[in-house]
Amino acid sequence: MYESKWISNRSFRVIRVDLNRAEFKTEWKREDGSLLRTLHAAVENQSSKGKSVLFATNGGIFSPDRTPIGLLIQNGIELAPLNTAEGTGNFFLQPNGVLVITATGASIQATSDFQNKQIISAIQSGPMMLADGVVNSQFARDSNNRQIRSAVGVSRSGEVIFVLSHTPVTFYELASAFRDELECENALYLDGTISKFYVRKIDKLGGNEEFAGMIVVVER
Repeated sequence: MYESKWISNRSFRVIRVDLNRAEFKTEWKREDGSLLRTLHAAVENQSSKGKSVLFATNGGIFSPDRTPIGLLIQNGIELAPLNTAEGTGNFFLQPNGVLVITATGASIQATSDFQNKQIISAIQSGPMMLADGVVNSQFARDSNNRQIRSAVGVSRSGEVIFVLSHTPVTFYELASAFRDELECENALYLDGTISKFYVRKIDKLGGNEEFAGMIVVVER
């Protein structure tokens, strides 16, 4: 499930999720409506239900009050609507998209193509890194804009693959890693410098970083 690897002279953490063996949960609120806010709380929320947590991360844009600004579907219920507005910043760099989990598997859909049908979990983010195997045309190969970045892709075999750079990378470098090394046709940016990964038995839960949308992967 977990590996650390070098791709094109850049170091990445790579998490592979087989949805036949694991369940994918989006998290924002507890059942009583209170906000989870931290990865620690999101993991504990699933653990309190008897779930064995394998992995957790943050993703998606949110407002200062920790409300998602993009689509968030949790346990089949839409908690925040699809955002088709224009704006500035990474989220609004077009096309943006949605990571979708249904009973039959995972997909990444451009926001303009999104269809809300029998969805268990979904989280909207942006920009799209890859669409049908093609790197986003707005990413410059010679860019100097390097940051710690995380993203998610769906491989040709149906695995959900999460990637976090160990060192600063450009959008183009991250997108190319999904295309050339991870065999993904579609990939979606999750977050930047504040990106966090929690892998069971490897990472310690802690820190004061607060998020809105979070993703937790548990054993089936």
